[in-house]
Amino acid sequence: MMLVISVGSPLVVANRDYVEITNEVANIRTANTTNSQVVGQARKGDIFRLEEEMGNWYRVQMFSGDSRYIYSTLARIIGRRTPSAPDSLEVRQSFFFAWLDVRSQAAEEAARRFAPTSNLERYYQLFNLLLDRYLLEACHEWGVQPAAYRRIIIEGNQAGW
Repeated sequence: MMLVISVGSPLVVANRDYVEITNEVANIRTANTTNSQVVGQARKGDIFRLEEEMGNWYRVQMFSGDSRYIYSTLARIIGRRTPSAPDSLEVRQSFFFAWLDVRSQAAEEAARRFAPTSNLERYYQLFNLLLDRYLLEACHEWGVQPAAYRRIIIEGNQAGW
């Protein structure tokens, strides 16, 4: 949950809470129902930025910026303990290049199903779903916490990797 406080002119945004997966695996879904599409599977210890508690579900922010859902009995709120990026520069760089590859792969696959020129909305829905799925797999491969990936992307862009 994000708290925005307006004091005078500037906006102050409070830190958000995070959720940690406590089950061995947890499906991440497109909606807060077990009948919705599975985006991917989180693993025990994965940490995601919490957007909102919704009954028996946690709405979390994924890589694409889309909201995704985790059943609340499979995770726990850990407060504002921000996960850190890996210490190894080599791991961070490898993950950054994997992120570039994943974006291209998701774009190509989405374009094969839905031409962006004829069905842009469906293209972006599929692109975002694939991006979330593949980046979660990359996080597992490189040992990057899902909630920490943005720091690596920013670092890579600033450093010109």
